[in-house]
Amino acid sequence: MDDVSAFWNAEPYFEDPTEDEGKQLRTELLAVAQKLAAQVCPRTRDLPEGDRTRQTLLVARPGQLALLRVLRELAPAAEELATEVAFRAGTNGANYRELGAAWGITRQSARKKWPDAMRSAPPEETTGFEIEIGGGEARIIFNREIPGWTWTATGADALQGGSRVASLTSQEASGHAGAWLQEHSATAR
Repeated sequence: MDDVSAFWNAEPYFEDPTEDEGKQLRTELLAVAQKLAAQVCPRTRDLPEGDRTRQTLLVARPGQLALLRVLRELAPAAEELATEVAFRAGTNGANYRELGAAWGITRQSARKKWPDAMRSAPPEETTGFEIEIGGGEARIIFNREIPGWTWTATGADALQGGSRVASLTSQEASGHAGAWLQEHSATAR
């Protein structure tokens, strides 16, 4: 048992990425962003992947503007994911000093950035709840594997949707679900 405990509690928990690892991250991130840019650019969306016109458009103004728009989404997406990961780390025993070290900020800044990270998961008997808006319905549950609050919904238009990331509170999850239901309500058609 001591060996197992020593393994899980041994520091450091991470090492800073090397310069080569940082370059690799940027290269892989750019590849993902370029793939998404091809999907959000109306001129390239329906062209086959190896098509010469598609490749030309992706390096020209239409593709580069689509890429710039996709890259604009990275910072908020990273912040959202960081909040989710900080919460998971906190519920798994990490403290604010450790969270701050991982993000490159002080303990106090980590506490301010992620005030709910040390909050424990709701009791086992939490079963979730349903909401109905505009002819559609959503179910909000606490997902212990993530951990966090997630939702799935069926709109009045029969489309189905759900959380892309977990929310820290049931209120936040139900707010996202409610907004989605409004977009897919009987009156939105």
